[in-house]
Amino acid sequence: MASPYSIAKASLAQALSEAEAADIEAPRLLKAFLQELLAAYQQHHSVADIRSELEFELEHMGGDTDIPFMRP
Repeated sequence: MASPYSIAKASLAQALSEAEAADIEAPRLLKAFLQELLAAYQQHHSVADIRSELEFELEHMGGDTDIPFMRP
């Protein structure tokens, strides 16, 4: 069964492949995706909620941050 993450991952992989074939640099495509995603997200959430979600995701991107309830 498909999940939102598997659908997003597959869509992004396809878009990156198409961009490469069209000689479009990945950062340019990713910026375009980000702008489109934010516009779509704003239809369902306030700017403050989006900002909070982005800050949370950026803080936890590295994967090397200890989570307080986890033991070493």
